[in-house]
Amino acid sequence: MLTLIWLRGLLGRRGGRLAAAGLGVTFAVALLAALGSFLGASKATMTHRAIGQVAVDWQVEAQPGADPAAVQSALRSDSQVTAALPVGFAATTGLKASHGATTLTTGSGVVLGLPPGYQATFPGELRHLTGSAGGVLIAQQTAANLHAAVGDVISIGRAGLAPVQVRVDGVVDLPQADSLFQRIGAVASAQPKAPPDNVLLVPMAQWQQFFRALAGPRPDAVKTQVHVRLRHDLPADPAAAFTAVTGAASNTEARLAGAGLVGDNLGAALGAARQDALYSQILFLFLGVPGAVLAGVLTVMIANSAASRRRREQALLRARGAAAGQVLRLAAVEALVVGVAGVLAGLLLAAGIGQASFGSASFGASGATAAGWAATAAAAGLLIAAAAVLIPAWRDQRAITVTAARRTLGRPRRVWWMRYGVDLWLLLGSALVFYLTSRNGYQLVLVPEGLPTLSVNYWAFAGPAMFWAGAALLSWRLTDLLLSRGRGGDGQAQPPAGRKPVRNGRRQHVPAAPDDHPDGHSARPGHRLRRLHRDLRRHLPAAGPGGRPAHQRGGRDGHRISRHARAARPGPENRPGTGGQHGRAAPAPIRLCGL
Repeated sequence: MLTLIWLRGLLGRRGGRLAAAGLGVTFAVALLAALGSFLGASKATMTHRAIGQVAVDWQVEAQPGADPAAVQSALRSDSQVTAALPVGFAATTGLKASHGATTLTTGSGVVLGLPPGYQATFPGELRHLTGSAGGVLIAQQTAANLHAAVGDVISIGRAGLAPVQVRVDGVVDLPQADSLFQRIGAVASAQPKAPPDNVLLVPMAQWQQFFRALAGPRPDAVKTQVHVRLRHDLPADPAAAFTAVTGAASNTEARLAGAGLVGDNLGAALGAARQDALYSQILFLFLGVPGAVLAGVLTVMIANSAASRRRREQALLRARGAAAGQVLRLAAVEALVVGVAGVLAGLLLAAGIGQASFGSASFGASGATAAGWAATAAAAGLLIAAAAVLIPAWRDQRAITVTAARRTLGRPRRVWWMRYGVDLWLLLGSALVFYLTSRNGYQLVLVPEGLPTLSVNYWAFAGPAMFWAGAALLSWRLTDLLLSRGRGGDGQAQPPAGRKPVRNGRRQHVPAAPDDHPDGHSARPGHRLRRLHRDLRRHLPAAGPGGRPAHQRGGRDGHRISRHARAARPGPENRPGTGGQHGRAAPAPIRLCGL
């Protein structure tokens, strides 16, 4: 019942203070949850782009002695495979083209055999430039080396066999040449430095006619791969998608039982996206979490602006018999109200921001991630509320007595960093770091020769760190300055006229007001007299007829005189109107009306 009464009083009399503290918790929770929404949307975008830039998901190379048709049949039986087409790779000793009396010859190259429908199934592997999209196609670089155009005749050299001639039907570009001509099963350091310059593409039936006889004596020169396209119903998180794809590739190799090796192009792309996502997560946490810390600091400052009032209220409860557990329970109720209200409002605000900005109200790329971000933001909000309300109450109860809590002191001395201007120095240092890094032309992502790479200068992180710290301390300084202007009306007693109160560690003289007497009593003591009279009636026993207290007359209160009350009762020698010891007169009684 006491908790409900206290809560109703807080909402009725301290609603503004609770709303201000809850607003700080709301901003902190919303910032953390919105950060989760942003990272979730960023990870989903990274996953989508990584999948979109892969032309062939898997390149499964049939091993010597294995039947390529059997490997293709085993791959098509997988539920995750949507398409599987065989592609032939044959090494050529060189290509030759004649233009009148001039003959141009290239070095070694590769001749690919493409099945029907290959370009429709894997549209990102080839880019048509000129001529026909089917038939014999020549790579752009090879056409430049041979000065070949559509309609020219190209001679294909074969090791140990007579050369064969074909007529060029079109010119194409190979945007995914690095992955197309990779060495399946080799580590990254053993991969070719660059794709071959001389490439010719012929229909699969024509390729088998040219190189079937070469497969027996030269199995290293003739290979068959099965290019696979997978279902892309993968998790939005690049790390989870990478785990799923690499696991499926390992399972496929185990099912093939040595008949084929899997070149996981999709897994490689998702692995790079996973690293970028992890780096971006660390970066945005480093840049965004200090904002939540700043909101928490402002919340604590707003709650501490009424610390003296809360301390007097708790002292009054303790003076009237409230136990320590009851006082802490009431403070916990206030912290719980502030925390729960701020958490709910912050989560709703973050969900609205995510829906408006990213098209999703989720706080992560997956359900578990979203629940983790929401739980982390909620826990942070509750911790901020506890640090603002509950912990100060617990500290005051252990360190301050009731008398000290009800005593009003002067304004405390400013903290050390305010005196030395640490916040201004931090802001100046952050501006200097930003100037130095921008002057040197620092960029996080470099693109030398078209290959994007990361170039991290960790000294550049000092700028945002110093900026957040300086902004937090500057906000503390400004908030303290604004709140201190109305501190006199917060229940702190003003010093009597002529006294020297303590301000900032020094005594200052306060001149007497015109309405004050020189002895320090007010010339208009109406409100002070009423307050004193109310306090005396509350703490002293009421006197009945004849000057005897009600509990001595056996009145309706029915209280017995305690040992302390009997000891404090004046004796006959000290009663008004009688002589005291040694013939001295007793002091005159105090008259309330004379005050």
